[in-house]
Amino acid sequence: MDPFPWLQLCRFVTQTRSNMTWEEFLYILQRSPNITSGLFKIRSEAAPTPFLAAPVVHEQLTDLDLSINAKSMSNLLEYVTLPALHSFAIRGIDVFEFWPHGHFVAFLSRLRSPLQRLKLSDTLIGTSELIEILCLTPALTNLYVEGWSSMFLGNEFFQALTLHEDNQEEYLHLCPRLETLTLHTTFMSSDGVLADMVESRYNLDVQGFTKLRSVNIALTWDWVETCDHKRLEALCGKGLVIFVQAHTGATATAWDEDPGGGGI
Repeated sequence: MDPFPWLQLCRFVTQTRSNMTWEEFLYILQRSPNITSGLFKIRSEAAPTPFLAAPVVHEQLTDLDLSINAKSMSNLLEYVTLPALHSFAIRGIDVFEFWPHGHFVAFLSRLRSPLQRLKLSDTLIGTSELIEILCLTPALTNLYVEGWSSMFLGNEFFQALTLHEDNQEEYLHLCPRLETLTLHTTFMSSDGVLADMVESRYNLDVQGFTKLRSVNIALTWDWVETCDHKRLEALCGKGLVIFVQAHTGATATAWDEDPGGGGI
């Protein structure tokens, strides 16, 4: 008989220097129906396709933070359903060798309501795939994307998030509730496109859209004095919380906190 009181467990956190196998992760989910929050570190070993009598469904888990490899991530998305999930953070143990996009879209379709917070770190997700995910998460309030060698954001991404006051029916307006945006990736956008997006989400009064309140980006210092920098600096003076950091490899430890200690 297992002496551990699994039924009483509401939060699970993998110890800093520890990790678990894919099978151990499934075991904890199946034995702990009352977990609402979990931080799991799954080993980077290849995960075999699980032979389960039935898919794993956990009805209570709302906040999931994973350190995982691409194969294990693909298995989780295919075999595990978390209908109550509101907050999902995915960190690649190493940069993903592929992004399981079809499985992720199917996983989102099994939620009772759209995600509210999403964090993707070193997942090798493509721009078009990220935009599709944003289309499927209209309740998103916090978006965090990180990956210097695996994520490249160009005009397409920023234009997709830009609000348009006139002729609104011509545009697909994404993430109407977005409040906090963190981008620690390589930017390949034209000068001014980033500022267009941020200005539109802070200045425009578009019905049904929440005003952006915090932007956290990390760029090389040659970005200073560009059109983007000057316009964002002006928004900072109006009250928008903006953190611009040099690309040093440091990462944030929370969804919407300033890891660097300063604004523009």
